[in-house]
Amino acid sequence: MATQQDKDVAASILDELTTQLNNNIRSGGFNNDSVMWLIKAWTKVGMRLRGPGFHRQSTAYYIMKRDPTPSVGKRSKTLLAAMEAFETVLEKNGTTDGDFFNRSDRAMLDFVWEYRKQLGLAGDRGKSEQAFTSLLMRWNSLTADQVQKEVVTNMDRSI
Repeated sequence: MATQQDKDVAASILDELTTQLNNNIRSGGFNNDSVMWLIKAWTKVGMRLRGPGFHRQSTAYYIMKRDPTPSVGKRSKTLLAAMEAFETVLEKNGTTDGDFFNRSDRAMLDFVWEYRKQLGLAGDRGKSEQAFTSLLMRWNSLTADQVQKEVVTNMDRSI
């Protein structure tokens, strides 16, 4: 069970995450660094609300190469809508479990899988996807303590 402090920190990180996601959408897209930043920020939210095991579990799924769930809209906008809805519920009700978190987590997973799929179609013989996978593997190799200590968001700088 997440403490009120964990919920407050998670809400702050979510606010920064949705702002950055919105900025990336408006500026025209994503690259390996921006997607990794989103993964790291979401991992920190998940660890605050679901415990240290969230890191290994979520990263393992990102590393798997799968087809994302079919979607009618842009993945980034679906992700933004899910994150904003979860942020609202977390801030207003303190709700950390249930559909809103799960939708956000699934939207992030589908977003990452779609991103990897697009990298695979880039025509550079898979070099972009290999570089991204290396970043994921490096992130996955960190312990929960190392993940918590890594400065990713502004909240990390103030803790």
